[in-house]
Amino acid sequence: MSARKVAIVGFGPGRENAPFDDPDWECWGQNHLFLEMPTSEYAWDRWFEIHEPYQLKAEREARLAWLTRPQGLPIYARKAYPEWPSAVALPVGRLMALGARGNYHCGTFDWMVAMALHLGAQKIAIYGLESLEIEAGEPRSARACLEYWCGYAEALGVPVTVEPGTIVLRNWERHGGQYPWDADVSGDERPPANWHAVAEYAEDLQDIADFIPEHAEVAWTHSHIWYRVPMTDVGASR
Repeated sequence: MSARKVAIVGFGPGRENAPFDDPDWECWGQNHLFLEMPTSEYAWDRWFEIHEPYQLKAEREARLAWLTRPQGLPIYARKAYPEWPSAVALPVGRLMALGARGNYHCGTFDWMVAMALHLGAQKIAIYGLESLEIEAGEPRSARACLEYWCGYAEALGVPVTVEPGTIVLRNWERHGGQYPWDADVSGDERPPANWHAVAEYAEDLQDIADFIPEHAEVAWTHSHIWYRVPMTDVGASR
């Protein structure tokens, strides 16, 4: 089954603007978004939960309870867990065969973009992705991986749009300037995304000391550092 237009929905502001009522679009959710946007109220077409069961730290009990019930839509997971009746294995092998860097993945969103391309999407839109940086607790390559796959999609002729406020596919300001210096941002109504001092995060995020060690003197341990957990070989040939 193909998906001609795919809306990938995150947890941030603007998620409600996804085209739930447009039959030309498929709306894809992930993780515990069902707690804020129930599947009984929104027209979801596919779901993604590619964490291992032991990794479900946020809202863990609610997520596991939801996954153990039939949901009436496919839930893409690392494998078809018997205890998750709606789970189907993400076709990791086929997705990794896309392009020259098919194994360049770090988070759910970039896998979703790759899956949309695999299903023949002709347009991709991203909603509600407010933060995808280290201060949000995401793996370090999360934003880079997602933007790579968005660029790969556009190189294939599949346009990618982002809801205002979404953090991807935009320049970051630094010292009051923006690169390129002559960029026309007159039509961009999104709030400015500024570089922040390390000190703003160092107190709460101990792994920032490892991220930029020359700028912060903070005690840290490996338990505070998020790394990409590679996909298992389960489903790699699918």
